[in-house]
Amino acid sequence: MQGLDFDADHPVGDIVTKALENGLIIISAGNNVIRFVLPLGIEKENVDEMISIVQV
Repeated sequence: MQGLDFDADHPVGDIVTKALENGLIIISAGNNVIRFVLPLGIEKENVDEMISIVQV
């Protein structure tokens, strides 16, 4: 499990919603943290795709 912590002035609700609309399931952990639960067999291409979806 990995987390991405944003400063308190940037709530992550919109990021989580847009990621879900683009096929990426992520969840928030509080108001300013995105939690990723990565599969054991993740490949670099999967990470690159995830980053391209999450970019704001």
